[in-house]
Amino acid sequence: MIRSILVLLAFVSAFALAARADPARPTIPEKRFDVVRFGAVGDGRTDGTHAIQNAIEAAADAGGGVVVLPPSTRSYLSGPLHLRSRVRFHLEKGATLQPLPYGAGSNTPGTYPLSGRAYANFITGEKVHDVAITGAGTIDGAGVAWWAAFRADKKMPHRPYLVRFSGCTNVLVADVTLTNSPSFHLAFSSTDYVTVEGITILAPADAPNTDGIDPAGSHYLIRRCRVSTGDDNIAVKAGGSFCSDIRITDCTFGTGHGLSVGGQSNRGLDGMIVTNCTFNGTTSGLRLKADATQGGPVRNIIYTNLTMTDVKYPIVFYSYYNKTGNPGNGKSTPAVVAAWNAAPPSPLDSSTIPTWRNIIIRDLTITGASGHSVIWGLPLAEGFFSDVHVINLHYAGEKGFLLYNARNIGFSATDIRLVGGAAPFTTYNALAIVQQSGNQLAHVGGTAVFEIVVAGGGASGAIAPTVRWTFEGKPLADGPQSDGTIVSGAGTAKLELKNVQPDAAGRYVAVVNAALDAYDPGKDRLVSGSVPATATSLVATLIVENR
Repeated sequence: MIRSILVLLAFVSAFALAARADPARPTIPEKRFDVVRFGAVGDGRTDGTHAIQNAIEAAADAGGGVVVLPPSTRSYLSGPLHLRSRVRFHLEKGATLQPLPYGAGSNTPGTYPLSGRAYANFITGEKVHDVAITGAGTIDGAGVAWWAAFRADKKMPHRPYLVRFSGCTNVLVADVTLTNSPSFHLAFSSTDYVTVEGITILAPADAPNTDGIDPAGSHYLIRRCRVSTGDDNIAVKAGGSFCSDIRITDCTFGTGHGLSVGGQSNRGLDGMIVTNCTFNGTTSGLRLKADATQGGPVRNIIYTNLTMTDVKYPIVFYSYYNKTGNPGNGKSTPAVVAAWNAAPPSPLDSSTIPTWRNIIIRDLTITGASGHSVIWGLPLAEGFFSDVHVINLHYAGEKGFLLYNARNIGFSATDIRLVGGAAPFTTYNALAIVQQSGNQLAHVGGTAVFEIVVAGGGASGAIAPTVRWTFEGKPLADGPQSDGTIVSGAGTAKLELKNVQPDAAGRYVAVVNAALDAYDPGKDRLVSGSVPATATSLVATLIVENR
């Protein structure tokens, strides 16, 4: 058991080391292709689609190069553009590129074209390699008309993404500003070896479905970005692409729905680290979201050194994305959980059950949280949230944590201060250690005390969790030990060692066991106490010194 905890915590440093190698950057010749020379005019009126695309094609035909939008007094206008391999699309400072105006699907000359039931994405890279978008200029989606049309008709043709890469490798997006996209701003699909750095993404908080950055693939570095949108600031799209080795660092998030994985996770995610990021006024902070109809395996995630200010729902991990809004909104009560455990709102005999494993949150400071934080899995042996550890948490707000259908949840070195003395933890069908024991120093013949606080247990409450302390991986029993150390409380949350002897020095771990309720799809009913659950404390070390 000690080994499993050490392996989990060692993942922090092991994955961090593995992720240090930055993704391969594109190799692109520096020959310049100025769009003005191909007929583009930055006057806010002229349709420059053909001129800009011809510049891209000329660069590709020459073996690669840099397509340049020089500064202009007004915007360059264009319809859909397609990037090519070994081409860098560079917007100089003072250059703004906009899509042609929304024409309500009329296909009137000078308006953005509709093809069938979808508008083509504005800038697309499809099955290309060594491609980049750079510069201090702006790509402005002029989204106001699109958003108004969507609010009036949710079934309107699919709105264009501002930038989308699909099936690509070696991609760089650096320094540009993306703003007011009709829909998602920067989206990826099955694209590997991607660097996104120093970009700014801006859209109003009420702009519908305006995700900021949506990674989907492997080997991503997203750093030094500022993102404020009307939807997810970043959403890792593991629904259609397997995702791994994703690193997000030194980013600032404003309005938006947070840093998310999902809401679909069918293909899975294995390996993501988020570090040195700030959240200011974001609706949610960290989100893991899926449901029983479109889930898969998500594991090995590290969040470290994060600051959240006035984030309503700081941590929202849940498997009911299709059935509830934000589950920190006060409507996801233990009564709702009990009802859904007994009569699931989505079938649980599915091959698309989301599973969540090995998640570490370390060094997180939260102030001004007005809603709950939530960890809420499905009532299935593989559907529980498992092995989530929150280490060094400073949390100030109005409401605490809801822990539902979860096991081996651990909190350590926490400082949770809630308005009006609200309960820091509410549990249902969950097992958590919400306070860990620290390391101890004792003199020979002295006393050492290790103590944990356990929350939760089976939903029925008929059987209380049991505790057993271990020393160097072996279960302890009360009474004198072979070296003369006297043990008491080996089967309780508080372990006391008296007459401590040198041989008692070492590692102590509390193992907590309970039986949780799970739904049996074959029997079409909830079975009380049918799933064993274990929560294991962090290792506490005893040092013994002579007087």
